[in-house]
Parts: sequence; structure tokens; C-alpha cells
Amino acid sequence: MSRKKEIVLQEELTNQEEWDAFLGKPGLTVIDCFQNWCGERPCKGMAGLFQRLKVEFSSPLLSFATAECESIDSLENYRGNCEPCFHFYGGGELVALIRGCNAPVVERKIREMHKVCSGEAERTVITDAALASESEDNEGLLSSENENSAVQSMKKIVTVGIMKPDVVSDQNKCGKVLDMIEQNGLEIVADEEKILDADDVAKLYPEKVDTEIFEELVSFMTSGPIRVLGLTKGDTGDGVIELWRSIIGPFEPEQAKAEKPESIRAMFGSSGISNAVHGSSSSDDAARELAFFFPSFNYPKAVIPQSVQEKMTDFIPAEGEEVFPEAKPETTITIIRPEAAKLHREQILKEIKDAGFEIARQSEVTLTEEQVKMLYDSKKDEEYFDELVAQMTAGPCLVLCLAKIDAIKTWREYLGPAKNAAEEAPESIRARFESSEINPIHAADSPESVEAERSIIFKDDEEAIALIKPDAFEQAEDIVEHLKMSGFEIKQSKDISLSKEIASKIYSGKEGEEFFDKLVNHMTEGTCKVLVLAERNSLEKLKSIAGPTDPEEAKIVAENSIRANFAKSILENAIHTPSSSESLDIYYELLN
Repeated sequence: MSRKKEIVLQEELTNQEEWDAFLGKPGLTVIDCFQNWCGERPCKGMAGLFQRLKVEFSSPLLSFATAECESIDSLENYRGNCEPCFHFYGGGELVALIRGCNAPVVERKIREMHKVCSGEAERTVITDAALASESEDNEGLLSSENENSAVQSMKKIVTVGIMKPDVVSDQNKCGKVLDMIEQNGLEIVADEEKILDADDVAKLYPEKVDTEIFEELVSFMTSGPIRVLGLTKGDTGDGVIELWRSIIGPFEPEQAKAEKPESIRAMFGSSGISNAVHGSSSSDDAARELAFFFPSFNYPKAVIPQSVQEKMTDFIPAEGEEVFPEAKPETTITIIRPEAAKLHREQILKEIKDAGFEIARQSEVTLTEEQVKMLYDSKKDEEYFDELVAQMTAGPCLVLCLAKIDAIKTWREYLGPAKNAAEEAPESIRARFESSEINPIHAADSPESVEAERSIIFKDDEEAIALIKPDAFEQAEDIVEHLKMSGFEIKQSKDISLSKEIASKIYSGKEGEEFFDKLVNHMTEGTCKVLVLAERNSLEKLKSIAGPTDPEEAKIVAENSIRANFAKSILENAIHTPSSSESLDIYYELLN
């Protein structure tokens, strides 16, 4: 019998010929452009999303691929940038582009573009504004009169601000908005008046299309010209999105008057629709809106100051020291409140994984009233405080420790604003899963709050030691994941090779048994992984998660245990868990 041909979800494009052939496919083609030197690329977190959409659409008009920038001439201008970049092509032409491995945004764009390429909607060809003039501007990347005065540059961050028809029609209001932009140190790098039609409004506010207010929104946004601004600040534009949203204030003018009376919406807004101005809610939205309003926009260059450049030039790294060290993952804490954990647990966990976060610890915790009051001490004078305490103690919360580079800031951006998420960031996680005035998910806002919340939530943690044996070392990653999903925090880990002396000390309680020599020999014939774990009642829980020493027994009485799933025999039973009477000093010595 011939073997069934394996179905490939994403074609691998490794040269220009393959790239050209793939763009010739009918319908929508989605390409994850990556570079081999950028670590775990292409974007692995998207595979599940692509598989699900491929099955759902079951259409030859949807194709996926990965492309190596280094080996494809058409992607030359993307080399040297590690940021994930997804290209959407229809009929061989670029119709959309998304920077960043943001699964919800990519999914929405695929659904939108699939309709376009199926003939259900009009196709709009775009230019990658970030790179449109790269080849012409290339000499500007290092421009100087001599080598010693070279200044490095890169793309600045730009956000979109829109003065709505009610502001544009009033010269006094328009002038005051421009004054506020200048006073806050913002730079206008693009400025155009435009007349929108209904289709434009639908593209600008896709989340409003199926709502009751959409017709009113269309009527208002098409009632006169709008003024679209590209805004940046400083040398790099860093923080411009957040600054502009702070200047314009909360979405609802009445709320803005109460909370931020000096904001633009407080001064000039009259309703949730006629609220004077618009501001991009994220970097993804800013890129999309810039491409929509300014298809040929050329991003200004962010300049590294000469003084910094000189320090970089003078810097001589010590032997073995990296000039540009690899960024280290950061850990944050998030709490899915009881109601959201009950109703949306799996969907939220999927969003977290699709966004590229590693779940370092996952625990169901029923918080006490005392713990909640400690967590939210800064909110104790708020009107909603009692309701917050009641909701947080109504059942078990799902507490997660999430790891990723810049995890604290990135996770809070994914969540959206703590208040009025549905109006201000309707595509955010909080907006899509909210069911009351108390937002569904809490997130730490600083490294200090991460540590403070960890000490409050996991105050009863105890440490335990586990040793993954040589027979299961190749499955160590899966075993570690099993422990994390069981609620353990992995505080420390190290791969080690045991000497016979150390192995004999670890199993000194078995000395004299007929299998002792075999056990010592087995523990020294390969690599082990020693783990320091933390959890409530950690020793007792670890014994339970490990399961009976005999894997055959484990399969009967503890089918979800580590030994039931990873052990081969009583000798090769995957994991060693020290007894409570056993000294742990020897294990801690192994970690040093």
C-alpha cells in the first residue's frame, strides 16, 4: 500500500523562484516572512490558527507559506529586522501587511481579505509604507561627512490622530487641538483633509459594523471633512501612541470631563460618537490606519544621538561579552477573575499562547477577602471596591505567570484599557470577554507589583525538588510543561551529569537493596535535569503528580500522572521525588 501524501499547511519558500510561483496562486496567500538568525522563527504560535482557518474555509483560495528573507530578492529590504511580518497577497499584489505576531489581528485580517479575494468585497492594493522608499533612502541610514561623525538611524514610531467633522468645521477648536499637539511635544509628520464614505467608515471601524450605532456613526463621520494627522515625538517616537491617547482623554466625553477635564474630548466632545478626535489604540492599529490614509507614507528616521553613537563607537566589549546581549524574558502575573475563568478559560488561554507568551505557572486559587484587599489596596476608596472584592472572592481565579520579552507592557497592551475597553479598544481581550463593569482580567503593571502580587497570592508556597532521570531526559520539556500546568512554578532548573558518588548519596536509603547498583548505574549513564519547584503543599502534591513508582500501577490508579505517561519501567520511571525525610542539601549543591 502506498503511503498517504502528507498535507503541508505552510509551504516553505526558500528562493526567488519559489516566491514568484507562490504569488501566482489564486485567492489569498498569507506569507510569514522571517530570518533564520531571529531565534524560533517562523512564528510557531500561528500554526494552530492557520490550521483552524484552513479547515473552516476548506477553500483552494486560501494558502499559507513561510519565506526566508535572506534567500529571496523581493524581501531584501526586510533583512536585518527581527520583527515578525505577515504579507497578504491577492492576485500577486500586496493587499495587507501586519507586523508583530498578534494572532487575533492576523485572524481578522485573513477573514477580511478572504472575502476580498473571493469576490465578496473590493480589493485595495497597498504599499508597505515602512519600506516604500528604503532603496532610495538607503544612503541615509548612515549619513555623514566623515566616518567619525556617523549617525545611526531607524524608523520612528508614528500614530494616527483624526480630527472629526465637528472639530474640523470649527476653526477655533481645530486651532486649539493643534496647539495642544505642539504643547505636548508632538510632531506632525503627515496632515491631510479627507472626505469619508460609508465603506471608508466600515474599514476604519470594522468592530462597529454590526452594532446598533453604526448607521449613526456613518452619518456623523461622512457629514463633513476629517483631518488626519500622522504624529510622532522625540528621537524615536517611543510612547507616542500612549501620549496621544492621554491627550485626547476617555472615549465618552462625560467620563472625560470627570476624569480628565483638560483633555480634548472633555473640552470638545458631545457624545460617544461625536467625541471630537480619534487615536490609534495600538501599534498594529496605527500601522493599519497609516496604510489606509497615507498609502505612500514614508516613516521618518529615528536618530541615535551623536553622544550615544560615540559611546557605542568607543565601547570595546570584554572577551566573551556580547555587544548586543540577547533580551531576557520577563515574567508577569495575570489573574482571570472567577466569572471569566468559568466562562472563557480555554479561549483566553488560547489567546495567550497565540500571542507568544509562555505560561510559566498556572494555578486555580480561591482568594480570601484579605488577599483581595491587599492586592487592591490602592482602590479601596473607589465606589466599585466592594463589588470588586465580592467578584474576586466568588470562586476560584485562574492565576497565570506569563513569560516573554517585555511581558508586563506587552500583556497589558493585549488586554486593553481597564475601563471602557469595549469603546476604546473593542478588539482587545478585555473588551471581548467583559460581562460586567469590573473588567475580566487583572494584570500587574510593574516588576515591583509582580513581586508584591506573587507574595500575596502564593504566600503559602513551599519548595520541592524533582529530578528528571536520564531515561526521560529527551521528554524533559513535556514533563516540565506537565508540572507547570499542574500549578508548580519552576524556580530553577539545571541539566547535570551525576557521578556515582552523588547518585549513591541520593539513593542512600535504597542501599542494600538488590537493585541499588542498577539504579546508581542508570542515574549516571546520561543527563538528568534537577528542578526547584514551588507550590502549596508542594511535597505532597509532587508525589501525587509523579504517581506510583511502577508505571503499570500508575496507568491504573493515576492515569494523568508523569509516570503513567513517561515512565518505561520501575527502574526507568522518569522522575525522582525526594522523600520528606531526605535532606535536600545535596540537590541545591548540584544547582551551584
